[in-house]
Amino acid sequence: MSWVFVCLLIFAQAGGAESPQPVGGAAPVVSPVAGANPVGGAALPPPENQQGEPVSLLMTILPFLPIILLMYLLLLRPEQQAQKKREKLLGSLKKNDRVATIGGILGTVSNISDDGKEVTIRVDDNSKIRFRRSAIAEILGDEKGTTAAG
Repeated sequence: MSWVFVCLLIFAQAGGAESPQPVGGAAPVVSPVAGANPVGGAALPPPENQQGEPVSLLMTILPFLPIILLMYLLLLRPEQQAQKKREKLLGSLKKNDRVATIGGILGTVSNISDDGKEVTIRVDDNSKIRFRRSAIAEILGDEKGTTAAG
């Protein structure tokens, strides 16, 4: 889809289907201008609108502002909110919480390391597994049977 936009943009900058051609096949005469193009052509004047006034930078950028705002609202903002919610969930993790890991293992938190990066989960009476704190997907409640929602 983006290649269509690029083609339309090139087509619009080229001046449409017909570009002016010199009569008789002769090259147009261009007088040298101060600040000429290093390739050899003359410097182009600033773009003008239909009244002949130069187009301001603000008017050039203005159509892109709603697109940038829409991208922020639809893509970046929800991701930031989900990340804050996850950090809050992992920050509230404490001993005896029932948890589910991202791998689907259910267990009870029996120990949290001093640096807070590792969590030991008791899966059964005799088995404990150490995980990174980031491997906790959700808190199901505490060991007594209450749920995290209520």
